[in-house]
Amino acid sequence: MPEPRLLNITIPVYNRPELTEKTVEGVRGTRFPFPHVLTVVDNGSGRETVDLLLRLKAHKLIDILLLSASNLGVAFAANLGWRAVAADLYLKLDNDIQVLDPDWLGRVLARWKEAAPAAAVAASWHDALYDEGEKIATGAGELSRCPTNLAGGAILIPREVSDVLGFWNEDYGLYGTEDGDYCLRMRTAGFPRYYYRSQGLLLHAGVTEGDREKTYASRGLDKGKLARAAFPENDYEWGLFPLNALLYSLRVRSVRVPLKYECLGLGEGYRVAVRISRRYLEFRKGLLLCRELIRAIFPDNAGPALLSTGAVAHMRAIMRRHGDNELV
Repeated sequence: MPEPRLLNITIPVYNRPELTEKTVEGVRGTRFPFPHVLTVVDNGSGRETVDLLLRLKAHKLIDILLLSASNLGVAFAANLGWRAVAADLYLKLDNDIQVLDPDWLGRVLARWKEAAPAAAVAASWHDALYDEGEKIATGAGELSRCPTNLAGGAILIPREVSDVLGFWNEDYGLYGTEDGDYCLRMRTAGFPRYYYRSQGLLLHAGVTEGDREKTYASRGLDKGKLARAAFPENDYEWGLFPLNALLYSLRVRSVRVPLKYECLGLGEGYRVAVRISRRYLEFRKGLLLCRELIRAIFPDNAGPALLSTGAVAHMRAIMRRHGDNELV
């Protein structure tokens, strides 16, 4: 991988002002090996968090600030920041990540450039995630090849990957499984995925019961329930995640996904105006028609392995009629 000329750092924010401030300060304390732009996208937070972000912007700790009037989901916010800055490398950081080592990024990139010229690499927050993969030794340290899906809390994606796959999938709502979906698409397109150990480099500070209660439950949000909605108890009910996994694997839908939201412009006070894309609404009709077809074919839960060539061709035709014209 050639040396990146520009790094896009995007932090999606929903409340958590204390943790958010520490995340931004950690980014500003990082020693970067090349130029970077820090974009923070707020997802309809309360006044305390918005005021904090405005102060950080005024003090030039945030390069680009974008404020959404409501919470439209992690994928939307992460995509808005991704699209704001065309860069060779994209880093998504959750707003509860604390930097422990100012040289963390240089250490990770040194391993990555030697082992994986076109791959995503993410922080492993649990030993079990790291330990399950094949270890790749480099002169700068070790990486672990991820056999499944990467966690998205601190993930680096190069342009070689995003030029093929595009952005996060906004199908899943507020707290879906956009990181797992991106990795499904990487696997389909043949891009490898790697973990680096987070210990000593980064800390995932917000994964506590207290944080979940303060940030989500107190506002009527059950983050776990919202994420699980993509995974019904019976896979043959075809929640969005198993449905998309099947359609990607069969090349029925493109791995380059359409965006649900389109930006209409930037208003006063860094406010962003958005609306649901008409193209996405049409695409969604095709997606749901494919789900109904699969349900009709497998009323007794026989399994997708029995899909005929004709059924696959029919679903491809449905998706093309509804605007999925970028089959990869």
